[in-house]
Amino acid sequence: HLAYATSLNDVIDLHTSRVVVALKYHIHHTVWLVLMTVSVLSMFAMGFQFGYGGGRRVMLCFVLALTFSLVLMMIEDLDRPLEGTITVDNQPLAELLKTM
Repeated sequence: HLAYATSLNDVIDLHTSRVVVALKYHIHHTVWLVLMTVSVLSMFAMGFQFGYGGGRRVMLCFVLALTFSLVLMMIEDLDRPLEGTITVDNQPLAELLKTM
């Protein structure tokens, strides 16, 4: 009986910590500002380098901008586990609740 109560308490504690992390803790606004600033400065530097070196590399600029954008979108999506395209499935906890 004591082992059941202990394991049930552990499951409740784990679920509470998952909910708290998902709803409360996010990437700080300063970190987002730094990420955006680095992205803009990198794009500016690459554009300047392409312009200074001569020739037009439109496709390479497009791929570079798309890559930066996708990485930032993925970071933002992972920062909010209950929203977006990458979500955390609560099905294992629901199945555990059914077995109790």
